[in-house]
Amino acid sequence: EPETRAAAQAATLRARNYEVVEDQDIPTPAARAAAELGGPANTLALDSLWVVVDGHQYAPVQEVSAQLKKRAKDLGARLATDAPFRLVLRDLTAPGDDGADVHLLQVEGVTGRGAGERTVFSYLRNYADDTLATARDVLWAATVHAPLAHAVEQHGRDWLVGAAATQLWALTPGRLLETAQGQLIPVVAANGEGTALRLLTDAEGPCGAGQARCSLAAPGVARVSPVPGWQRLPLRVLGPVGEGGHVYVSGFEALPEGRAGAYAYWGHAGANVNVTVVRDGRIALRGRLLASARGATISVPLGATAKR
Repeated sequence: EPETRAAAQAATLRARNYEVVEDQDIPTPAARAAAELGGPANTLALDSLWVVVDGHQYAPVQEVSAQLKKRAKDLGARLATDAPFRLVLRDLTAPGDDGADVHLLQVEGVTGRGAGERTVFSYLRNYADDTLATARDVLWAATVHAPLAHAVEQHGRDWLVGAAATQLWALTPGRLLETAQGQLIPVVAANGEGTALRLLTDAEGPCGAGQARCSLAAPGVARVSPVPGWQRLPLRVLGPVGEGGHVYVSGFEALPEGRAGAYAYWGHAGANVNVTVVRDGRIALRGRLLASARGATISVPLGATAKR
């Protein structure tokens, strides 16, 4: 597993001594990295965004949207209706155990317009007791999903990580960055203080022979678990999901594995987890399953919302 290899690499390098790095020494911000360095394929360099509410006007969604915009602005993001990146919010309902509707918040990260529009990631979140907590949770999930470009630059023996486009997308120690060759490298604090970050890598660095600066990718949940310690587990889906449909486990999207009906998701084996299938903008299945390394199977009905 990539994370296992990264952890082994971290263990062998952790005992080495590194020079003290001051915050002002961090290299070019990641917002400029993709444009200047030809950033990794399918990555984003974001300094602006917009939040859109899709579907019917469920009041709590509007409140979350307003709080998301305020929170994103507080974290340095520029809000613009024509921003190349949008967070699309959609309220979904399913029957609860007591018969009353349960509301879930579907979030999609979307780039482009018209024929060039593309959904980059999708996830589900629960509504928290207060709107700010929901907004914080939505933005946290966006940061672990977004495949962002980050500049790195060699300073002496260290490889420093550039400041993010905004504080909203800032990396934290423990995150991983991916090289063009698919190697995952841990990010650690440069000197134990301040906000400067460096890569836990050897002297050869991540950029290739003779290169002292390049752009790396935050790989998103397609390659890295959103929660430490989770494993990639198999899931078999029987029945129609449909074009543009989604399968979520514990709120994170399960990804197709190639064969029809074969998916993989991040989870903790032995735990009972929520599974949700969204088809045509509505919940087609909502239930629970036992996460297992041997796999699990769910059946999606042809008709309206069902529980399992």
